[in-house]
Amino acid sequence: MTDMSAKNAFKVSRVKQYDLFTNFYGSEESLSNTIELWDHTPKYFVTEEQQASLRTAEGFLPILKRNFKVHGVQWSMEIQPALLEVDGQQRAFYPSFSEEIVEDALRKIFNQDEYGVYDHSQGKSWVRFSLKKIARELKKYGSTRSIDEIKHSLDVMAGSSIKPLRDYKEIHTTQVITSLTRVGRQDYIDDSDSRWACRLPDLLSEAINTGKYRQYNYALSMSFKSQLSRWLHKRLSHNYTQAFSGGFYNILLSTMQRDSGLLEKGDMKSRRRKVERALNELGDSDVIKSYDMQPIKEGRKIIDIKYYLFASDSFIQEMKAANKRKFDTEKTITEIKTEVLIEP
Repeated sequence: MTDMSAKNAFKVSRVKQYDLFTNFYGSEESLSNTIELWDHTPKYFVTEEQQASLRTAEGFLPILKRNFKVHGVQWSMEIQPALLEVDGQQRAFYPSFSEEIVEDALRKIFNQDEYGVYDHSQGKSWVRFSLKKIARELKKYGSTRSIDEIKHSLDVMAGSSIKPLRDYKEIHTTQVITSLTRVGRQDYIDDSDSRWACRLPDLLSEAINTGKYRQYNYALSMSFKSQLSRWLHKRLSHNYTQAFSGGFYNILLSTMQRDSGLLEKGDMKSRRRKVERALNELGDSDVIKSYDMQPIKEGRKIIDIKYYLFASDSFIQEMKAANKRKFDTEKTITEIKTEVLIEP
């Protein structure tokens, strides 16, 4: 299937891989999926205030470049900002926190049979939604956005491009969403539940096909006040697969700074305060039961800090369920591929 109208896209038949992606081990309402490379890519780290300081008098922003690692492998990334018309003038926007929570809401809506479709033959995933549905989803978790703010986020997501590079070679270029089909103003006035549609990133579709995703506590993640808390929670949910009582997950402050992009401003003391506020929020939310820290010094100067995070019993149980689901999913996908290979 090449890019087509959303109407035709939703005629694609269901496939087993989509069912696996949308069925969870636990409370389905509170769970969603993290995506291997896509969710490790620091796309949403530039605040509105930082964007304002970088924007030229003409309203433009430069291409933004960052380095990060995924499972020890060095990556880099380029973000081309979206160029939108605001109050009759062109202004550029990078994706930021509002776009992050709207994307997560869209991916949650995609999990519902009525709204999502995965075309296995072309590796494309579509979601149909209304602006009110996104607004209700965000409000449910204390992240209220107006309809105009949601429309703005959708335009930024559709207009900016993300280019991950490995060894300085382009791997994939995509928007957060593509092929955005809008509902006109009069149609929306006539029916505020009128449905828009868009295509989700190809990296998500690839993950559905290969099983490279893990379930995580979406409801809890959406409720965090700190963006760094959300980042840490997703990282733990995706990477801390061996969580067990008495064990710990260790991470350097410099690693958080490099891979999240959320600790660029301020000195060591201010970055440390921001990390510890996020860790305290994880503790208050029963993700971790405690944490320790070990300053790393060069002479008498603290140049880094290693944090040791001790998972709560609740989080350990979530990881066990996520591990079981991932094992069963990968086994089933292998069986599906084997069946295809042996078909006469």
